[in-house]
Amino acid sequence: MNPYEDSLKNLIEENITEPSALSGVEERFEKRFRKERRKKRIKISSAVTSLLLIFMFITANTDTAWAENIRKIPVLKDFLSAMSFLTPYEDDLDELGLLSESGDYQMYLQYALSDDKNIRFYFETSENINLDDYDRLKIEHFKVYDLKTKEEYGQYFYLGEAVTSGNFNDHYFSLMGMLPPGSDLSFPEELGIEFSAVILRGEAGTKEYYKVIGSEALGEFSFELKLENMIERPRNDINVSLDLLGNNLIVKSLETSSLSTILLFEEEPDNKDRIVSIRGKVLDAETGKVIRDNLDYQVFSKAHPQYGIFLDLSRLSSQPGRLELVIDGVKLLDKEEEYITFTPAEKTVDKSMTNIELTTYSTGYKTLLGFKVTIEDPEGFDGIFHYEYETGSGEKKRMPMGSFQNLGEYRNISYIFEEDINDTITLRRTGSEMPLQKLEQPIRIPIDVPEEFEPAP
Repeated sequence: MNPYEDSLKNLIEENITEPSALSGVEERFEKRFRKERRKKRIKISSAVTSLLLIFMFITANTDTAWAENIRKIPVLKDFLSAMSFLTPYEDDLDELGLLSESGDYQMYLQYALSDDKNIRFYFETSENINLDDYDRLKIEHFKVYDLKTKEEYGQYFYLGEAVTSGNFNDHYFSLMGMLPPGSDLSFPEELGIEFSAVILRGEAGTKEYYKVIGSEALGEFSFELKLENMIERPRNDINVSLDLLGNNLIVKSLETSSLSTILLFEEEPDNKDRIVSIRGKVLDAETGKVIRDNLDYQVFSKAHPQYGIFLDLSRLSSQPGRLELVIDGVKLLDKEEEYITFTPAEKTVDKSMTNIELTTYSTGYKTLLGFKVTIEDPEGFDGIFHYEYETGSGEKKRMPMGSFQNLGEYRNISYIFEEDINDTITLRRTGSEMPLQKLEQPIRIPIDVPEEFEPAP
């Protein structure tokens, strides 16, 4: 180091008081600097680094406007504490420090953790945005788009109902987006984000957790960013075909990243039956410890059925490690019975249904359909029809909520449509009421896990 650089560092150490908002910034700057230099993306001298730090420190203590802007810089230790963040993924974060203002309110997009299939954005609000016990911060009109092509990705982000006071930690909250695993879709690195926010003021209700008594609009916010640390999600192909009572289920792959670990399955399209669900567990192959005690999976693709089981690998005994998938039962639905059509004029359905019988039907100002359902295995039962139905003219509408009445091994389920339905309607069965069929011998599949991941908060 030359004498000029020495004198600059001495000036920093002896004459400048570091603002608390900059705690850890120099260390993280040099850490990122070393990382970027290894990637050969940028080259910068330590003298320039020192000059930059001097400018930041001196101006922060002498200029009010600059001192206010310093608050935009995310403080990592505060974030890690507020979000209970797992420090092994600290280096994978994109440290953004972006500000968007709307009147008296500010939103900071401080960090992002991403791979090409998943993104989690971490926001911090200004201190004048506060939630009481029954208040909620609701994100609306959420839009995420490719800055280059303008292609939209907002539909892949889950907003839920709203951010509650319980997960509004030191003004931090997060939003996560997920593209279908195993697909060719991927998030772009350069993104625009737009949304509006409103606080729903609430109080304790008599029949529900809370009731809304007022609202406070916070305004509209927007950001433009580039994700420098986005990686391509590692995928470990398995491609093992299993025979489940004459139907083939393919264990496709294991996708792992700091955001999630997903075991992917796919049904053979030529199967006679639809595989409603599989029963079993996932074990640590070395110790026999249960990693997941059920195999309920989420549908990622309707057109070409593909399913995923989310796994928490934090309890694996070794890294790399090995899992064992154990399947001992299956629920099947004959594809000939998967779709049924109801004709209001005749008050009939077009085919018989295993375990389901049409018992009530009436039309007029509203339309009522009632069914008697035999449920031999109540575990995993989530209703008898999917959330949409289709009219004879091809229009898709949302299925009304069902009303359930337990009668021992039977259930009466009725649906009230808020209209006089004159057109035919086609309903798709979930199959969750079908009986569980046990396999003569459990199927056991070993699955290698090349590296352990635990999803970040």
